[in-house]
Amino acid sequence: MTRKFSVRDGAPADESFFDRQKLISWWDQETISAAKIMVVGAGALGNETIKNLLLLGFRNLLICDFDTIETSNLSRTVLFGPADIGKRKAHVAAERARQMCLSPDSRIASFHGDITSELGLGVFQEMDVVLGCLDNVEARRFVNRACRLVGRPWIDSGINQLAGHVSFYSPTSEVCYECGLSDRQLSLARQRWSCDNVKRLHVQQARAPTVQVTSSIISGIQVQECVKHLCSNGAVAGQRLWFDGASNQFEIFNLRPRQGCEMHASFDRIVDLDLSNSMTVREVLRRLAAAGFGDRPVLDTQGLHPFVAVAGCRLCGKAIDLYRPQHVLTERDLVCDSVHSDEASPEGAGEMPVAKTVLGAFSEATTEARILDMTLADVGVPAADIAAVFDGAGYRYVRLAADIERALAGNA
Repeated sequence: MTRKFSVRDGAPADESFFDRQKLISWWDQETISAAKIMVVGAGALGNETIKNLLLLGFRNLLICDFDTIETSNLSRTVLFGPADIGKRKAHVAAERARQMCLSPDSRIASFHGDITSELGLGVFQEMDVVLGCLDNVEARRFVNRACRLVGRPWIDSGINQLAGHVSFYSPTSEVCYECGLSDRQLSLARQRWSCDNVKRLHVQQARAPTVQVTSSIISGIQVQECVKHLCSNGAVAGQRLWFDGASNQFEIFNLRPRQGCEMHASFDRIVDLDLSNSMTVREVLRRLAAAGFGDRPVLDTQGLHPFVAVAGCRLCGKAIDLYRPQHVLTERDLVCDSVHSDEASPEGAGEMPVAKTVLGAFSEATTEARILDMTLADVGVPAADIAAVFDGAGYRYVRLAADIERALAGNA
């Protein structure tokens, strides 16, 4: 979207919106203008962060959220109004951001969905910084892993009552978000999922008590760290800045690395190929073979996108044909039609262990034809994702480059 601006009467001809901040000796407005930023979470923190980015001159944003606007959001958000109740947070935030942006030629898109399963890793690779404005451990863990895999920094933030925190994570740092998680936090990250790794039907999400002034303070620090990093002015990775508004105290904690943390893995060189998740698994495998990835390449999602072919009924053990990505399945799907009733509540079922046929890798030699003829999207691979390909000698990494522009445009 392009906007035209005019200088007010009597103002210097070369005056810009950003003259005052450009007086800072280390400030680099061109870098800020060119930077691609993903904002994950468009609630109270996300609203403040988007607003701060726009006023500083950022103009390339992807705003992500899977929630809708509620009445209680309105006292803590600058981009939402009463008429927006019930609408999708990401889309409304992006629409208001385009109206508010002070820079011409803005590119502000929105993604409504679950980033942990529906946003390709290649989108993260396109970003310069990812800003986490999240309220749950599960999403933070995914952002941490995604950024680490593709070599991108991210800045986490969180709020509770009058307190909040900000942490900057570099892909080359010896410490990551996962390193500092307690057993309780890891348990919280699993609360949406049953022991069978399908979605629970009823999950009571905890709501953190907070006010707008706290999100304003914490977001200001988060965006300031983002600017410092982009302008090479001393953002320090591996620290957690904690602000307690009740006592007006700041503390800085040095985070400790955890030996053997599995989240420190990263992809080697990533190759862009003219592939899309709208292609069938069979077509992608054959194109990989033609591109020099071995005679019988194996497409491996490395545990990020499990696909369930068959599962046993929780009540009777009867095999149920599912043929769907694991992330879309619920407890209801694990109870067969022959015993499924209101009296046989699936969330209470558990008389028999559930056996599942779960696939995380696909090849023409070992994968059944029914699955080979499904698209990558059908088996759970999102647009612009990065896949590991085993070529017979080792793993190489391929991005679905034909999806990039579509993925960056969001899904408004």
